[in-house]
Amino acid sequence: MISDERLSKLQEYKYPPVPSNCLGLEFEFISQIGLTDFCELVSNSPIEKFSQVKKDGSLRPTMNYPYGLELVCCISEKKYITFIPEIIQTIKQAKSTVNKSCGFHVHIDMRNRDYKSVYNNFYRCQAVLFAMNPMNRFEGNGVGDGGGFAKKSKYNTTRDAMLAESMPNMKARYKGINIASVGRHNTLEIRIHSGTLNFEKVNNWLQIILAIANYDDLILHNIISPCVFCTCFGLDDEMFQYIDKRINRFCNQKLIEEEE
Repeated sequence: MISDERLSKLQEYKYPPVPSNCLGLEFEFISQIGLTDFCELVSNSPIEKFSQVKKDGSLRPTMNYPYGLELVCCISEKKYITFIPEIIQTIKQAKSTVNKSCGFHVHIDMRNRDYKSVYNNFYRCQAVLFAMNPMNRFEGNGVGDGGGFAKKSKYNTTRDAMLAESMPNMKARYKGINIASVGRHNTLEIRIHSGTLNFEKVNNWLQIILAIANYDDLILHNIISPCVFCTCFGLDDEMFQYIDKRINRFCNQKLIEEEE
């Protein structure tokens, strides 16, 4: 049984472990076991040292999966690929799944980046990023009160980072590109991706996110073509095929019942 000390530590916020750039990965999921039991699983895994476990009241559990949980991992950008399989395996060991109320959110470290430039480039690319995901991620269709849930990854409507940052915190927070996170965590949070426990989808999304975050130039025009997108960021044909497949899957679907 997990000790009270380790249980408490696993619920604490985790700071970047190294001075170089890190990623904050938020996996939302619904589970058959509660927070304490899941913390015990994490405590027996190599991911314990950089993980935080939280209850997530924004999720919509089901009769078979009655607990809404969130696993937050703070990992070096250079080493994330090493730990992704272990993170996903640990969540799956908890007899967990995702539904359309879940998201996979990525925090991009801004300690060594100009957040205004990074925000601009994500703003310019958001059409492609949103097109790769179910429409209910930003329309809020399907569950909750009155048949809908909160729209927690809305389109960003201003390319001006300072103007976006000056919005009331909750309004800025629930944009697909959450700039309010800069002031709170010194990160830019990308909230667009649907919940997933699939390694390929997690890994591909992180490659795409980092390609944009590490792009040196300022993008001056909106990018809406997957071909232009991949050319701009030097993504290979395999990634183009993946992006194109995702877009084609969701382009004609008004409501995706369960994405992953």
